[in-house]
Amino acid sequence: MPTPEPRLAAPAVASLDPRPNLLGLTREEMTAALAPLGEPAYRARQLWDAIHLRFVLDFAGMTELSRPLRAALAERFRITLPAVADRHASRDGTTKYLFRLEDGATIEAVDIPD
Repeated sequence: MPTPEPRLAAPAVASLDPRPNLLGLTREEMTAALAPLGEPAYRARQLWDAIHLRFVLDFAGMTELSRPLRAALAERFRITLPAVADRHASRDGTTKYLFRLEDGATIEAVDIPD
């Protein structure tokens, strides 16, 4: 049975979006970013958990946050994964990925099945 493809969609021109990418922030930076919105520190923890533990990459899906807060976050921030520049599946089941970061740099990753 083939392994399902990971969901790695990302806009190819993500760097043209001036909003800060929350995916690149530390937990402390995320807390500081929410402070101007008047949000308490626990909101940053909720946001961090939604992104990094539950893999929610759309503010609308963060239902533990109020609708007004989700709207404010969507106006001010984005959550953007690196773009998949290349993908190569090998006969042994491994898949190599080349990701392009917003600054143009590339990184490689390999998915090795169990």
